[in-house]
Amino acid sequence: NESLGLEAFLNPIPDGFVPHTLPGGPLYLEEGQPFPSLALGTKSGGPKPLAFSGKGTLVLLTAPDCAISARAGKTLGTIREAAKAAGFSFVEVSDARDATSAKALSGASDVCFDPTGSVAQVFGAQGAPSMWLVNGKGRVQRYWFGYDPVNAHRLVREVKDALEGKSDE
Repeated sequence: NESLGLEAFLNPIPDGFVPHTLPGGPLYLEEGQPFPSLALGTKSGGPKPLAFSGKGTLVLLTAPDCAISARAGKTLGTIREAAKAAGFSFVEVSDARDATSAKALSGASDVCFDPTGSVAQVFGAQGAPSMWLVNGKGRVQRYWFGYDPVNAHRLVREVKDALEGKSDE
């Protein structure tokens, strides 16, 4: 057997990537696909369906037991404010099954939670944190996964550019 070389083992894998927990089939929603709407728990306790209108929505999926989601908190707060300033809705969904656990990590006062325990699979999430830019018609425009603290400024710039309709190509 030939040596594979070091470059075969230097693939960048985002923090939070856990391959053995991924569901079978497509790993994420592709650009142009409809983003699933499902009933999410709210701080008032009543379920609220995820809906899209206006310019669009930035949907963030976090996990209360994920150290990477916790480390990304300040950056995600900056992104939350950028979305609101650009006229987009911002929805944070925690994969927690109850409001108390969902609020424990989130910096958002209006975090939703997943009472069914299926949101990550329904959203096609690879892990947490995951973020989707969804247009006003409910179609995926962009997807981001994971968090790299060294390149946090790049993530913020990419999201801001996407919110402004700028292409990264």
